[in-house]
Order: sequence, then structure tokens, then C-alpha cells
Amino acid sequence: MHNPENTPPQHVLEYGYTAADWHWHPNGGGWVHRTAFVADTAYVGPNAVVSGDAVVFGNARVLGYAMVLDRAVVFGNAEVYGHAVVSGSAWVGDNAEVSGTAKVCDNAWVFGDAEVGDNAEVSGSARIFGFAVVNGDAKVFGSAVVSGDAVVCGSARVYSGEWKVSPPYIQGTRHALTLSSFTEITIGCQTHPIPYWLECGEAIGRGHGYSDAEIAEYQLHIEHLARMAERLGADNLLLSRKEEQK
Repeated sequence: MHNPENTPPQHVLEYGYTAADWHWHPNGGGWVHRTAFVADTAYVGPNAVVSGDAVVFGNARVLGYAMVLDRAVVFGNAEVYGHAVVSGSAWVGDNAEVSGTAKVCDNAWVFGDAEVGDNAEVSGSARIFGFAVVNGDAKVFGSAVVSGDAVVCGSARVYSGEWKVSPPYIQGTRHALTLSSFTEITIGCQTHPIPYWLECGEAIGRGHGYSDAEIAEYQLHIEHLARMAERLGADNLLLSRKEEQK
């Protein structure tokens, strides 16, 4: 419950504004900054925050300790809850859900029935829609588009391409590998074109202290992802041409 003085709690005042800059939202009792807009039909829970020039409308719900900041927009029947943050110029709409400690920021869009949860992050100009799911510690950024029933999970990194199926992801014994675009592989924090990994992967592994057994393992993983990239890239091109002809 709110304190009797109608003063925002400390986690709200940490933004540097005064108590007078905030008001309760009548539907849910959450905290809305004077420069933000929340429609009467939207719900903002008692510990949630809507600040900056953010807009929340329709039947959208902001729950728990979730925050909608900057110029972000949450609309439709979307829900943002837990400790999730939607910021920048991001949009979350339709029936999408953002939960856990997930972040949707920059110019990213999450819509349809998509879900972003756990500690995942969607940023850049990424688009997540359909029934797609991004969770774990995964990051989808750049110009990546994830849709359909695709799942991006674990510590996967996807930054380019239109993925209607789950981007191939392998959790190796040391670092995870992701086909982060149709032409590049990310291993740990390093992203390189597939031919570069095929040629220099052994040297990179040795430079990071990989054992002979681990190098052999990762060479197999890289070769597998190279074949997957060739197949998925060809399938994606064929599908795009068919859609253009409709």
C-alpha cells in the first residue's frame, strides 16, 4: 500500500525528480511522471513506474516493479512485469509480454504474441513478433527479425537476418556458439564471418587457452553451423522470393 503522505517510494524518487512530479494512476495506483501519459484504461501496479515521455494506452498492464521510460510505448493488451524495463523509443504491443529482468530498448519492437523474459535483451532495431520467444541471457539486436515460433535462448546472440525458425545455438563445453546471422557465427563475445572461423578457429581457440580436445569439439560445432547457415540462408531466400510473388 502507498504511504499516507502520498509520497513516491525511494525506488521512484531515485530518478532525481521531486515527489511533486509524480502522481498515482487511478487504475492500479502506480507512479506516473508528469511528462508521461497513461490512459485511464491501462493498468499501472502500485510499484510500477512510467516516466519520461513514455506512453501506455489501450488495455496494457505494467506490473510488479516494471518500468516504462524515455519515449517507450506500451499498448494493446501487452504486459510488462517483474523487474522488466522498456526504454528508449521501444514499442511493446498487441499481446506481447516482457517479464523477469528483461530489457527492450533503443528502437526495438516486440508485438503479436511474442515473449521476452528472464534476463534477455532486445535492442537496436530488432523486431520480435508472432509467437517468438527470447529468454535466458539471450540478446537480439541490430536489424534482426525473429518471428513465427522461433526461440532465442541461453546466451545466444542474434543481430541480423529474418528468423522464422530458431537460430541455431550450441552450448559448448566452454563458450556458447550462435549462428548470429546467415553469414556469421558468434562464439562467446567474438563474432566473425563463417570462412574466418573455419580458417582461423583453431588459432583463436589456442589463444584463449582451449585444450586440443576443446579445439576439436569447436571445429565440429563450427562446421555444423556452417552447413546450417548454408541451408537456412537458401531456405530464407526461397521463402522471401515466394512472398514477393504473392
